[in-house]
Amino acid sequence: MASDQETNPTEYGRRLIPSIIDELATSSPGFVFAQIPRSSQFADGLIDVTIKTFAGAIDRAAFWIESLVGKSDDSSVIAYLGPNDLRYLIIAVAARKTLLSSPRNSIEGHLSLFEHTNCHTVISDSGTKVDELLIKRPMRHFTVPALLDCLNEGPATSYPYQKSFEEGALDPFVVIHTSGSTGLPKPITVRLGSLATIDAQNLLPPFEGYDPQIKYTEGHIRVFPGLPPYHIAGLMQTLAAALYYNQTIIWPPSNRPMSSELIDDLLDNVSVDVVLLAPSILEEISQSQSSLEKLRKLKAAAMGGGPLSETAGNIISKYTKVLSVIGSSESCFEPTYHKDPKDWIYFHFDPKTTGIQFREYSAGVYEQFFVRDPSTDPYYAIWYTFPDRNEISTQDLFSKHPSKPNLWKYVGRSDDLLIFSNGEKYNPTAAEGILRSHPSVKGVVVVGHARFQPAALIELKGDPPQTEEAKQELLDSFKPYVASINDRAPGFAKLRRTHATFTRPDKPMLRTDKGTVKRAATVKLYEKEIDKLYADAEASTSSISTVKLDIKDQAGLTKALRHMLIATIGLQDLAVDEDIFAAGADSLQVMNLTRQLKASLSGNEGGFAADSISSRIIYSHPTATKLAKALQGMANQTKNDEESGLERVREQEEMLAKYTKQEFTVVLTGSTGSLGSYLLDCLLSSPRVSKVICLNRGHNGEERQKTVNISRGLISEWEGRATFLGIELGKPHLGLDDREYDLLVNEASVILRKFSPPFFPTYP
Repeated sequence: MASDQETNPTEYGRRLIPSIIDELATSSPGFVFAQIPRSSQFADGLIDVTIKTFAGAIDRAAFWIESLVGKSDDSSVIAYLGPNDLRYLIIAVAARKTLLSSPRNSIEGHLSLFEHTNCHTVISDSGTKVDELLIKRPMRHFTVPALLDCLNEGPATSYPYQKSFEEGALDPFVVIHTSGSTGLPKPITVRLGSLATIDAQNLLPPFEGYDPQIKYTEGHIRVFPGLPPYHIAGLMQTLAAALYYNQTIIWPPSNRPMSSELIDDLLDNVSVDVVLLAPSILEEISQSQSSLEKLRKLKAAAMGGGPLSETAGNIISKYTKVLSVIGSSESCFEPTYHKDPKDWIYFHFDPKTTGIQFREYSAGVYEQFFVRDPSTDPYYAIWYTFPDRNEISTQDLFSKHPSKPNLWKYVGRSDDLLIFSNGEKYNPTAAEGILRSHPSVKGVVVVGHARFQPAALIELKGDPPQTEEAKQELLDSFKPYVASINDRAPGFAKLRRTHATFTRPDKPMLRTDKGTVKRAATVKLYEKEIDKLYADAEASTSSISTVKLDIKDQAGLTKALRHMLIATIGLQDLAVDEDIFAAGADSLQVMNLTRQLKASLSGNEGGFAADSISSRIIYSHPTATKLAKALQGMANQTKNDEESGLERVREQEEMLAKYTKQEFTVVLTGSTGSLGSYLLDCLLSSPRVSKVICLNRGHNGEERQKTVNISRGLISEWEGRATFLGIELGKPHLGLDDREYDLLVNEASVILRKFSPPFFPTYP
């Protein structure tokens, strides 16, 4: 296993990522670099990926890419698009200049990035849709092998990286991008030297009794990254921090959205030391006592990508240590220090690390600058991003701790950029301009820092409405303006009717001598009113278009929920069994769905407790059919074991259908069991399945299968589409003869397991 003691301190900050991977693969081949889930459920276990396996996968990928496009140079960029899994890192290291474009980008966003990076080659996962991209921009397209295929091959021929630090530090490594908050996303080149600045922080001495925060805790730790590798924090954590600080990364299931429910599943089933999450997930956790209790298992919860509300952070800090990570696409991870846990909301900077300065921006507010200094430049990635600059403003604003001089609290952006609690960024300038064009409006400030969604503070030319009826009538007049804003805004930044309020005549917006609104000062002036606006919007159901939901009528309930999902997510259509997240639903839409469900179920006959509805029920049941059954189950407070089994069958079938585009042969284990018989029935009912090979212990599997299926009213005539093979687990080739084994090897395209099998070993 890798350890700090094995590294000569003079090498810290000079170890490039390709080199350290090769070195560790030789010196510590058994070091578990990553663990990947066997299925969508952590309870099914994890697969170890050693550094040797990871290095071999990179070598094979490098030769594969070279065979497709030739040797790379600094001008050639290869884009990778796929689910959130280890292949992002494999392709990134193998290709040496990879564009990691977020799957959440619009078609226009992708195309803009391809154009600006001169990208003419796209590699994607088989389940990632790229057809529209290739129609609008003809490019070479290749499909990456499945993750387990990348990791589970024989010995790999080395594809060596032979440059020294001086030769390779400025070489491009990956291209990530800004969030596109002011328009289309802009590419940012991350160089190999940028990542090495994380390694250089090993050299920082303790300050005021605290170690650098990049060292989450002492010794080897296991870290769960809740941010994907196409996000700078996710990339730094899953690759740089893991390699430079002896960490094992536990990857999430790639087919589940990030949510507090997923974190509950993780902590219930996996040993984890630290989680790195978006603030919005920590906000969710802070609202659930059971989730909070699980945090006691952690050494720390780190957050990146945006600010966490003080209320949520104070709650979470009672259960585990809260670490605030600061950085950006351009600067990677900035060097900060641990501090007293109760000061979690502050960043701890060493003033002797002169590469960072705080300069007064306004009374009590300071702007952060990067300044070149030979003694501290090695710790700052910003100088690899902007090698020709000597000073750069981050445009981030901070305030001082009232009594501790080296603690700084983030308070906002000098360029008016809003950073929501889910890590998304949005520049509200265009939205404010549209609202100001309303004839009754004098001034507008769109707020949302550390919140889940934006809200509008509106100053009228005349007096504000005096009654609720008059207020609603005035809000009606804003409909075309809000529609114009929302047509242009990303999903997470759409403005809702519930999130608008008006200033008071005795508290006008604060303005400069030029008449422009002082944003930060006005937001501070209306802090209480803004807090109340968000609280009232969360609690209010009066403005929600409720839908009649009859809990007792499953068909009617499913139909009504389907229409609700279509309307709230903004879809043209949605099948009752179609996953809303696969259709593009985001976390803000889940929150709005939750509110609409509560409103629609309030006062429902049968005493349904609408207050018990939370976003978890939507994350756990992301189709109209599943959601209807879940709501009925909550109303009845009962469960049927057979129904639960059938539900799992349907989920397995959905997963097969989702990731398969043609007929296939399925290997099914344990088909004669209770769940297995239903799985076989579902598979034989699917037109996408050409054959099912059933593996069972013993040699009378077909006879037993007929008996079981007849007793349960399931398909019992195979019509040549099912083959039954008896296996013995302790024997080579599972005890199959050559003909049977060849059938298995040559025809199988999917293995569907019912029990913990010999099919998913821990790879060396």
